[in-house]
Amino acid sequence: MKMKLSTFLVLLVCALAATTSLTPIVAKASGALQGGDRECRERLAAIGRAIRDYRAEHGRLPDSLEVLNVPVVCPESGEEYFYRAWTLPEEALRNYWTQEQIDGYRRLLESVDWQRNVVVGCGWHYDPATIEAVHYTEDGFRWLEGRFDGPPAAFLGANLNGQVTYAPYYDDVARQLEAYKQRNPYRR
Repeated sequence: MKMKLSTFLVLLVCALAATTSLTPIVAKASGALQGGDRECRERLAAIGRAIRDYRAEHGRLPDSLEVLNVPVVCPESGEEYFYRAWTLPEEALRNYWTQEQIDGYRRLLESVDWQRNVVVGCGWHYDPATIEAVHYTEDGFRWLEGRFDGPPAAFLGANLNGQVTYAPYYDDVARQLEAYKQRNPYRR
């Protein structure tokens, strides 16, 4: 079946129009995946080093990121970074754990090699290799993994040396902390 030249030109124009209208969306998603996280990486590195300095000065990890004199939110999303070495303030857990359980959890946190393991992470930036779909929302792009019961397999984070990398969401550190919580359930 032969196609008329005019039909071909109409189809070509429609294809070009569709491609042109999608170009900004594709470019924005591509840029976000390939380096839109530069400022976030710099902040995470600064936080990692600030935690290291705090630990050197006070002999322990900080109870929260707020005690550090650095920005603690992702510049792209405005979401607060999550602190993997949260040391469970005593006053918050007195009703749930005994002092012995709290001290044990703190000892476990201090035993983790935070020079090699990610101590602070961003819940917005994920490893592009773990992203299976891009979903556009009014406030920007959100990356969704194939399963929707949790975050993608790797998130952007920093260790105490300020090295920024993608870290597994559920790694040996998470397993150790979860195992401790299962052995020491909260009192009701």
